Amino acid sequence: MGLWGWLFGRRRDTAAPPAAPDSSGKLIGQSLLRLEINTIIKSNMTGEPMPPLPIALLDIATEYAGKLEAFGLSEQDLARGLFPEEPGRVRSALEVREQLAPTFDRFVALRGVAQSMLVAKESTRLASPGTPGTIAAGLPSVNEVTVSRMVQNCEIILDIIKRLPRDGLLWQHLGMTRAQLQGDDSGGAAALRLGPYDISPTQFMRLRKVWDVGTEEIVAQTSISLSGDVLMRVSPLLMTAEYRGLLDIHRDAVSMSTGYWRDLMNAAVTLATVAAGALLGTPKR
Repeated sequence: MGLWGWLFGRRRDTAAPPAAPDSSGKLIGQSLLRLEINTIIKSNMTGEPMPPLPIALLDIATEYAGKLEAFGLSEQDLARGLFPEEPGRVRSALEVREQLAPTFDRFVALRGVAQSMLVAKESTRLASPGTPGTIAAGLPSVNEVTVSRMVQNCEIILDIIKRLPRDGLLWQHLGMTRAQLQGDDSGGAAALRLGPYDISPTQFMRLRKVWDVGTEEIVAQTSISLSGDVLMRVSPLLMTAEYRGLLDIHRDAVSMSTGYWRDLMNAAVTLATVAAGALLGTPKR
């Protein structure tokens, strides 16, 4: 069955969905050849691990909807955008949260709302590019970058949902609201069995990153490949004396990650050497 099979459960005999990317685990192997370290400014941290997949997807949709409203989208426009099938119905922000379910159609609607806001923000920026000669002149604002990330992440989620087996457990749970997923919508009904779900390890990793990063601001990012290429991106915010200490935090994170990566690669080489020796009958020393 293997480690990934044990973690994610056996695949059930269902109608074959569209071919999932990385069905042979190639992308996972490739991901071990590249490190990406992000330093994020996040408020109101809870420290909780990622919940079961349908709840995690619902958390993402709810967070995105709340952030769009915080960026200036009215409550009515948000409700109309998320529920285009009922344009005449008036919903409060509380009703939107209560009726939101992480379905394919709802993420399509969420992507459309975010895309419209992104176009509006880009138009405003191009009309007044800021003070010439400053670092931020003509550059996207933090809000614009966040909305752009939301659009891209909705695309990732939609691609994953499209590949799910239609008779699988996760597909069924995506049609449920938070109350239904928690099993408290019918007078204290027992909680649902949330998993295991029929999803590839690569898809799980992609969703995990979307959930982890959320809508927070990434202020520093370092990418390191096995070929030796190193790329570091830094927000202009870290160029100020007030936030320069974040560079030290990021540097420590890079050092810790590269150390762990080195140990992992050494272990992989050792295992491969032992396996090759066993297959070729190399005598032990």
